[in-house]
Amino acid sequence: FLCLAELPPAGQIRFLARLSDLEPADVSPFWDEFFEPHGPFDGLDAALRHPKWLPIVAAVVPEKMLALLQREIEDASLESRLSLLGDHRMQVVWALKQLLFRRRTSRGAFKILWRLAEAETEHTYANNATAALAECFHPLNPQFPLSLVERLELLQEFTAERNPDKARVVALEAVRRSFQVRAFVLTQVRNPTTLDRGYHPFRGEAQEFFRGVLKLFDSM
Repeated sequence: FLCLAELPPAGQIRFLARLSDLEPADVSPFWDEFFEPHGPFDGLDAALRHPKWLPIVAAVVPEKMLALLQREIEDASLESRLSLLGDHRMQVVWALKQLLFRRRTSRGAFKILWRLAEAETEHTYANNATAALAECFHPLNPQFPLSLVERLELLQEFTAERNPDKARVVALEAVRRSFQVRAFVLTQVRNPTTLDRGYHPFRGEAQEFFRGVLKLFDSM
């Protein structure tokens, strides 16, 4: 990391972006060291010293990034999540978007996104967790790989009575907003060779999803 540290910030981004275009296996020791003790990403506080690195690294080693964000955000207090502000929050959301569209990290990233939406502080639609959550609940989202059955299961989990009222309402509000989505702005995803295809519902599957959602609205 010595040569990386000597570059100006813009040069660091270009260097990492070029490395991210290589086969991850060819440079895996470099990316693995990010998450080692005393590495740049050995915790969220450390990672946020270089917030613009987050989406790039997330695209190359999605499982490691997911583990970091789960450890630091998913079980964090509401106050802690509210303290994630400005560019730091925006870059975390962008990193999550890199994880959402990869099947092996999609479900975990979706849960973290919900936790951030409960503590929303970003009011720009394109950058906030609430908008991303709503778009992923839309049955026809062309990038999101989770089936409608899985999305309904997650919605049931988010609205369970054990959760705070605000967290439950945020999930239902995201679904309500998803019904109003008429077009999608596709997320520019790095390392597209590692992506999974978006899920395409079977005939009648969307109706079952909507029926399940309505039952949850009625139960609230």
